[in-house]
Amino acid sequence: MSMAQLQSYGLPDEWPAVLPPAQPIPFTAAASKLLTNKACVLMGWSNQNHGAGSDILTFIDGSDANGQVVGYSRMATGTSDTEILAPSGVICQTGLFVEMSAGTTNGVVYVIIL
Repeated sequence: MSMAQLQSYGLPDEWPAVLPPAQPIPFTAAASKLLTNKACVLMGWSNQNHGAGSDILTFIDGSDANGQVVGYSRMATGTSDTEILAPSGVICQTGLFVEMSAGTTNGVVYVIIL
């Protein structure tokens, strides 16, 4: 992503050409939840299914399930899913919400808070 594209999201002029390291936001989901209400760059996730059935997670740019979908994670019973969205990630202008369609998941998202 170019500096001009980053700045088009309202980032300051001094925003580095190379993104800083992401920070983890751990979560346990048996229901949908807001992970952060701040603008961020989603850099990836790592999730593990602990439920009796398949898990489907939908990552959403927003404060609830009505925002823009930015990613999906689907796991069979007892499996895990790790995705790294390198090198530039996905910008979430409003925040990051995870919608839980089924199952119980322990996980972590990797974000750069803007």
